Amino acid sequence: MQNCPDCGNMLSPGMTRCPYCRCNLPTAVAEDTYHTYYAGSRGATSGYTAHGETYNTSASSRGHSYMVSVATAPTIQTHEVQQHKIVIGIMLGAIMLLSLLLIVSGVSLLYYTKVTHPVQLHTQATATAYANHIINIHNKATAQAQTTRTAIRQKKATSIASTQATAQAQATATILKNLYAKSTSGRPAIAAPLLFETGQKWDVYPTRDGGGCAFTPDGLHSSVFKTDSYAPCFAHATRFHNFALEIRMAIKEGDEGGVIFRSTNHDKSFYSFRLNRSGVYGLILTRSDGYAIPLIYDKSPFIKTGTGQTNTLTIIAQGNNIYLYINKRYVGSASDSSYKVGTIGIMAVNRAHDTVVSFNNLHIWRL
Repeated sequence: MQNCPDCGNMLSPGMTRCPYCRCNLPTAVAEDTYHTYYAGSRGATSGYTAHGETYNTSASSRGHSYMVSVATAPTIQTHEVQQHKIVIGIMLGAIMLLSLLLIVSGVSLLYYTKVTHPVQLHTQATATAYANHIINIHNKATAQAQTTRTAIRQKKATSIASTQATAQAQATATILKNLYAKSTSGRPAIAAPLLFETGQKWDVYPTRDGGGCAFTPDGLHSSVFKTDSYAPCFAHATRFHNFALEIRMAIKEGDEGGVIFRSTNHDKSFYSFRLNRSGVYGLILTRSDGYAIPLIYDKSPFIKTGTGQTNTLTIIAQGNNIYLYINKRYVGSASDSSYKVGTIGIMAVNRAHDTVVSFNNLHIWRL
C-alpha cells in the first residue's frame, strides 16, 4: 500500500486521485499482495484467489501442516464502503437535525400564535383598557374639580356681590338719610299751618258739585266729586327750583291725594307726588294736554293705609333729580328734565269715589 503525498492518508491500490484531499497522484498505486507463509520442514502451502474469495489448502507431510492466506482488492473496497456510509450517515444526521429544527420552529410558531401572542394581545388590551380607565378617572376628577372650582368661584362671586350690594345699599341708605337730614334742617323759606292764608295766595274756590279748595279747622281741603277728575289748589305766590318740601296729608274719604310742584304753563304742566289709601304711591308727570306719565309707581310698607290716616310726604328736588320720602323714610327717586321751576300746590283725585283730602303743617326749604 501507499500513502497520499499531500495529506498522508492511506490509499488503496490502483487509485489515481486521493479521496480525502482530492489531489492527483503521479502514478497509480500498484496492487499489493500480502502473503504469509507458515512452513515446517519438508512441506509447503499453496493458494490462489478466484472470484474475490480465498481458498486455503492444507496438507500433511510427515506430521506438518501448511496454510496460505491471500489478501486482495476486496479489503480496499470494504474501506471505501465504510467511508461512503460515514458520509451518508452525516447527511442523514444533517437532514434529521434540519427536520428537528423545522419541527421545533413550527411548534414555537404555533405556541406563539396560539398562546404567547394572544397573551401579549390580551396583556396589551388589558394595559390599554387600564390606561383608558385611568385617563377617564383623571378626566372625571379634573372635570369634577373644575366644576367644584367654578361653583366655589360662583359662590364666592355671589357672596362678594351680595356683600357689595349690601354694603352699597347701606351706603346709599346712609347717603339718602343724610340727604334728608341736611335738606330739611335750617330755617325754612315757608312754614305754614294751612289753617288760613299766610301769604302764598292759595286757590280757594267752590265747584258746582260741592267740591273745590277751602281752609278748614284741620287744614286746607281739596275735594272732588267727579269720577276720573282731580281738584288742584295752587299757591300762586310761590316759585321754586331746588328745594325740599314737607307736608302732612290725610285722606278723609275717597281715593287719592298729593302734592304738586314745578307747575308751569298756567298750572297745566307739573309734577305730582301722590298717595292712595291702599298704600301705593307715584311720581306723575302731567303735560299741558292733560296726559299723565308715571315716572314712579310702587307700593310702600311705610304708608299708613285707609281713610283718616295721616302720612308725611317729603320731596327733595335738585336739578333733574327728584327724591321721595314717606314718613321720613326714603321710598324712591327719578331723574327728569321736563320742568325746572314752578309753583307748588295740593290736589285730591277721584278714581271711582268722592274724595276729600286734608293738608297741613307745610314746610319748604330752598336748596
